[in-house]
Amino acid sequence: MNPSFEEAGSDSGQFNMTGKSGEFGHLSSWTNCGDVNQSPPTLHTSEDGIFNVKTTASHGDHFLSMVVRDIESVERISQKLIKPLEAQMSYYLELDLAMAAKMKSATTRSQGKELSFDRACILRVYCGMSDCDKAELLTQTSLIEQEDWTRVRLEWSAKQACSHLIFEVFYDIPVLQGYNGNMLIDNLSPIYVIE
Repeated sequence: MNPSFEEAGSDSGQFNMTGKSGEFGHLSSWTNCGDVNQSPPTLHTSEDGIFNVKTTASHGDHFLSMVVRDIESVERISQKLIKPLEAQMSYYLELDLAMAAKMKSATTRSQGKELSFDRACILRVYCGMSDCDKAELLTQTSLIEQEDWTRVRLEWSAKQACSHLIFEVFYDIPVLQGYNGNMLIDNLSPIYVIE
């Protein structure tokens, strides 16, 4: 539901992903699973310039940016599936991923000073039985370093049944030290069974 992040309570900006009205509106169908002491993922409109991101959505008018921080804090979102995934079944979905060439934001430790979030990240996909439940890592991407939108196919076979998917941006592996990085996400496909 809401695969291109179009059903939003405001044009752009940070949002309360629990679906409750907030200062910047909300993004329907998604739950913020990140650190409550940090800002949530950011909803952008094409070329709105929030955090110096100058990217056009790959589909529709909106896309999402998610970050990793040098304080070992990552952003993640979850969504309840319309139909639960079955154990031992193989599935795939496709989505558009990119990295913003420039992204600047303050952090809780930077005392208002804007820092660069210009390093590449990976995307991890988990499943669980409730919002934000990272019971099983299903799959992950390679490092997303390109600034142009790229269609990525993610395939997995869950060991257990699950009702929720969680998308998490994470540091390049192996992680020696946290860093500030970003990923842009748009245009998620439905989840398909691999026959």
